[in-house]
Amino acid sequence: EISDKLVKRITQSHIIQSVLYWVPAKARAKEMEDMRKLNKNIDKSNPKSVEKFHDATSKERHKTMLCLVEGDSALGGVLSGRDPKIVGAFPLRGKPINVYEMGVRDVVENKEFKNILTITGLQLGIAVNSINDVRFGKIVFTTDQDLDGFSIRGLLMNMLYKFWPELFKLGMVYILNTPLVKVKYKKDLLQFYSQEEYDVWLEKHQGEKFESKFFKGLGTSSSKEWKEYFSPDMLDQNLVQLKIETKEDDEMFKLLFSKEKGMTDERKLWLALQEEV
Repeated sequence: EISDKLVKRITQSHIIQSVLYWVPAKARAKEMEDMRKLNKNIDKSNPKSVEKFHDATSKERHKTMLCLVEGDSALGGVLSGRDPKIVGAFPLRGKPINVYEMGVRDVVENKEFKNILTITGLQLGIAVNSINDVRFGKIVFTTDQDLDGFSIRGLLMNMLYKFWPELFKLGMVYILNTPLVKVKYKKDLLQFYSQEEYDVWLEKHQGEKFESKFFKGLGTSSSKEWKEYFSPDMLDQNLVQLKIETKEDDEMFKLLFSKEKGMTDERKLWLALQEEV
């Protein structure tokens, strides 16, 4: 039998401690190697080679914005209404990956993730020190005003925050809010950005005459409406900057995206509380 005293001496020996330090260090070194390989490949890639990517043409890159768009149908709307000098666009296929607990080796296997790196010029393991380090001055999540659209926004926030949290401090991450409902009421054109907002108005105007148009998704907006969305006045109103400023903001990523034991129950409780609110 091995005594507890001997076990303690062994586990506290410099050899064991060296192994314990060496294992995570080796894993980190492998991650860094994977990052360097990916960054080297990204540097060689031409953004024009990315399928369905439509670049902004302005040489004043800090004035441009990249719309990460939910699907091909919405992409058509963005292209019909954008100023091609200022607005670039790339359609996302389905929901982005949840990178919260993924290792670099797994992340770099995702084609869409690599396309986003190629398009933006972002590099793994390399911090963004200024707006000039990225090919666009703004990264704009352009998704439907429904739960799927909100989920996509969250996953994109999670992706950028894990690898480049400084993008939020630099004020480079945005959401493009588009109307969920438009109402012609008397001489006014009203726009509502959530079902709750519209329901409150509807309750106050029961029995009155008005015309309403629901936008099931971004693809239901006309070319004329997309031109309005990208007009300076509408952008000032609908382009919402995302900020992550507190420890509570940081902890929300763990609550919403972690797969650790116990987090699922906490997440369900949080969601239930939101529904009550």
